[in-house]
Amino acid sequence: MGKHQKRIAAPRSWRIERKTAYWTIKPRPGPHPGDKSVPLLLLVRDMLNLVDNSKETKRILNEGNVMVNGIVRKDHKFPVGIFDILSIPHIKANYMVLLDKKGKLSLMKVTKKAASRKLCRVNGKRILKEGMIQLNLHDGRNILPGEEFAEKIKTHD
Repeated sequence: MGKHQKRIAAPRSWRIERKTAYWTIKPRPGPHPGDKSVPLLLLVRDMLNLVDNSKETKRILNEGNVMVNGIVRKDHKFPVGIFDILSIPHIKANYMVLLDKKGKLSLMKVTKKAASRKLCRVNGKRILKEGMIQLNLHDGRNILPGEEFAEKIKTHD
């Protein structure tokens, strides 16, 4: 794949107009695959309609006004995928990225208490050399829960 993304060839899960402009932003490699994530610039500009153009979006991001999963993200190409929490402290808004019935990425408003936690899907389980069980999550993270807790969790939970 190249470094550029044509708007007409963008993944169908993105909520963008197809024939308004020729080019769009392509997400960088990160915690989510390119077809199941949307760049942060498109979320702020096109889905939330907080700004009018990409220059204003980059300014908001560089000032540190947008957080993804509790971490300030300044990269306008950062991939935001399913179950990620998007927080904007200045307007006191928290959103969770979910798939709607048509398979498009959409934002659902959540409370501050719900935004403090992140949902994850277990893609696999492994037994390490020491006999500990490791859970492999959908966003590339791995965790080592306690022995009794890991036995209850199954793949695709």
